[in-house]
Amino acid sequence: SMTFTLQTKTSVLEATNPGGDKALSANIANLRTFLSSYTNAAYIAADVSHSTLEAALQANGANGIPLWQSYVLGIAPTNSIAPVTAPAGDASTTQITLAIPAIDALKYSGDYDVSYRAVGATNGASTDDPQSIAVPLGTGTYTIKATLSPKSE
Repeated sequence: SMTFTLQTKTSVLEATNPGGDKALSANIANLRTFLSSYTNAAYIAADVSHSTLEAALQANGANGIPLWQSYVLGIAPTNSIAPVTAPAGDASTTQITLAIPAIDALKYSGDYDVSYRAVGATNGASTDDPQSIAVPLGTGTYTIKATLSPKSE
């Protein structure tokens, strides 16, 4: 008896570009693991191609964002991305600091740079730390926006 594992051709994975601006090729081993866990039917299909993987990765996960974005952020697509008040110690009189606990910048895929900011805030500075997003302390409703910028090759 023999046991062997078939894998999708690396060149197919290296061409997978669900965002249309950057292939997800920084860490093929991590991409294989993510695809196997969250898009397994497309990943193991006999006729798998970069376009079928792209279509599968463009579907929204349970957290409401496309699967490929969850991959880039290094989170499971079942993880909530809702911001929460950062731990005690925020002493600013002009802003509150929010955090997205599910996101750890050290677990990003490596394909994109990621930044966060409060949309609509006149002083909404951008940050690359998902645990330190500044939101004005005044009255208003703000949306936290994550911006994915392709890393240059």
